[in-house]
Amino acid sequence: MWKNIVTSAKSKVAETLDEFRSQHLYNYMDRNVQAFNARVPMIAQWDDHEVTNNWYPNEVLASDDRYVVKSTQLLSSRAAHAFHEMMPTRQSLSEPMRIYRKVSYGPLLDIFVIDMRTYRGDNTVNTEAEGTPFLGADQLAWLKREMINSTATWKVIASDMPIGMMVRDGETNMENGANGDGPVLGREKDIAAVLSFIKSAQIANTVWLTADVHYTAAHHYPPIVLFFRTSNRSGSSYRAHCMRAPLAPPTTTIPSGPRCVSPNIQTRDRRICHPATGCSSSARLISPPIPA
Repeated sequence: MWKNIVTSAKSKVAETLDEFRSQHLYNYMDRNVQAFNARVPMIAQWDDHEVTNNWYPNEVLASDDRYVVKSTQLLSSRAAHAFHEMMPTRQSLSEPMRIYRKVSYGPLLDIFVIDMRTYRGDNTVNTEAEGTPFLGADQLAWLKREMINSTATWKVIASDMPIGMMVRDGETNMENGANGDGPVLGREKDIAAVLSFIKSAQIANTVWLTADVHYTAAHHYPPIVLFFRTSNRSGSSYRAHCMRAPLAPPTTTIPSGPRCVSPNIQTRDRRICHPATGCSSSARLISPPIPA
């Protein structure tokens, strides 16, 4: 039987600043994490589990008896404080503790780290015709400005959520931005704005590195079959999931274009299995060719 070490920090959900700090320190107890951190440079970004599952800023945890603090705005502010202590990042004077930023590696690579959690609207059915916030106006403007000014050969958008996969929060609400086939609605508006800009500005060689879902794969979004046609041949977008715990891919992947070109799925009976059993999922990113 597999048993985790349980510390006082892991005996309850994190609510105070010290408790959020202790969540990070708990991970550092693992010798494998220590070895990884000693050898591998890391560009850190966050998503929901740094605070609580599927959170959004205006959420009130009224029905969750585990929490004395019910405001996710307060919880996320404490979680962000702990995150930046444990994962040091270059800060912006205009917005302290900001997650989104650009990391450059010479003339070949610019990495645009984005934040799909902090500025989002509520998790709804995601069908608002006028759209609903996902990246937020300031971050969206920043991303466009930085991408158009980039002279790097490759432009990597490090995204904490997939761009074309339906991820639900409960029975009806959506956690991610994608709705499947049909008109662009809700949070899809922000993603459509980015893709439209990539096309209109003729920005080539864009790669999306995305997380949240628990499997590794590379997908190509061929413009010729996309419902929302936003890319050209020289700027075809890729999406890759890298370094995640193993889960089988959802069956609700948007059907209107993405093509899986490099799956690396190690699961048994579509159930979670522990790495100690030899079941793991990881990937190494190399420069992909632009398909004909």
